[in-house]
Amino acid sequence: MTKTKNIPTGFIIKYTTVLVLIVILFTIPSSLIFDPNHSLCIHKRIFGFQCPLCGMTRAVYELLHLNVLGSLKFNPAVIFLPVYVIIDFIDVFSGKVSLQRAKRFILIGFLAALLILYLVSFSRFIG
Repeated sequence: MTKTKNIPTGFIIKYTTVLVLIVILFTIPSSLIFDPNHSLCIHKRIFGFQCPLCGMTRAVYELLHLNVLGSLKFNPAVIFLPVYVIIDFIDVFSGKVSLQRAKRFILIGFLAALLILYLVSFSRFIG
C-alpha cells in the first residue's frame, strides 16, 4: 500500500478561491483595469492619497500576463505573492517546518513592503 497525504479542506477552499479570482482577473478587459478616470480604492476616496494596496489589482493583472517589470511599477509588493503561493503549495505536500518559517518570513516582508509603500504615499500627500 502506498502512503498518501490528505490535503486539508482549507487548502482546497483557499486555492479554489484563488484560482477563481485569477480566472476572473485574467478575463477582465484591460481597458477596465487601466482606466485612469476610474478608481475603486475606498481609501483614496476618503483620505485623498493611495493606500498601500493601490495598484495591486493592476500589478497582479500584469504579473498574470507575464509582464513582471510592469507589475512592479504598479505595486512592488506584488513580488511576494507568487513566491508565497509557491511555498504554501509545496508546504501542503511536504510539511517541512522550514517552509512554515519561510511563509512567515515572506508574509512579514509583504507587510513591511506595504507599510513602506503607505509611508511613501502619505509623505507625498503631506509634502
